[in-house]
Amino acid sequence: MRFPCLINKPKETAPRFSITHTTTRVGIHLTKMVAVALTRLIRSTGCPRKNIDKMMNIPSDSANNPNASKAYFLGWFIWILGLVLAFYPNIAFKRRGGVPEGKSYINTTKLVNDGIFGVIRHPQYTGGMVIAFSMCLIVQTPLTYILTIIAMITAYLSMVFEEERLIMKFGSQYRTYQAEVPRVNFFLGLIRKLRKL
Repeated sequence: MRFPCLINKPKETAPRFSITHTTTRVGIHLTKMVAVALTRLIRSTGCPRKNIDKMMNIPSDSANNPNASKAYFLGWFIWILGLVLAFYPNIAFKRRGGVPEGKSYINTTKLVNDGIFGVIRHPQYTGGMVIAFSMCLIVQTPLTYILTIIAMITAYLSMVFEEERLIMKFGSQYRTYQAEVPRVNFFLGLIRKLRKL
């Protein structure tokens, strides 16, 4: 299969359909779910959005259901927490990861193992999983549940593949880090960190 936009590029830059590609597709679907959630938020302010609700397949009685409302607002709170976790590495890697000037935050030269990275090894993927879970509370449709399960499995597999790359990059230093800090279990990581104090 040829991609017209990549004809003049070297072969090594051509897209590879891998776990990263799958993660991107899931991200697109999660973005659509965020759009549905924002539509609900707009509707909750009193704006008449019946046509949008029909188009997005949002049940009209869910806003009047007190249990749905609690889950809905809890979902937004969890979504914000997930967003903080997901974007924290952008800041932490640039500040403490030895990223060369002008390079992306992923080009670290030092292992970052303090702050949130001292509690869990993959806050970015964990944040993505938390955001996916929050969509279940906000949108509450069978499609959301299915996409959330797919997103969580994909994020977990991405972490496993990422760790192989990080072992190659940082060697025994990363293996020691793996033994000390859990992959995604925030509570276990917090207990371990508090025991060290």
